[in-house]
Amino acid sequence: MPFNGRFLVRGGKTEVFAGEAPKRVVVIAFDSMQDAVSYRKSDAFQKLQPEREKVMRYITSFAVEGVPEAMPPAVGSSTPPAK
Repeated sequence: MPFNGRFLVRGGKTEVFAGEAPKRVVVIAFDSMQDAVSYRKSDAFQKLQPEREKVMRYITSFAVEGVPEAMPPAVGSSTPPAK
């Protein structure tokens, strides 16, 4: 995938804990917020938009900045500290 993107979730089974699940979920990870923005603004992505809109009834799309991979577990986490 361009701009260092990689699929983390692409369809698959969904388990609802609260509210209503969408029919399909796609999660794409990028190395940076700038890579995500550049991908969305790219000519290649823009050319896909009309096709996406034809087959998708509801589209919610956003970027969220994550945490560094080396981040230690949160307080109260069930993950034991690294040795």
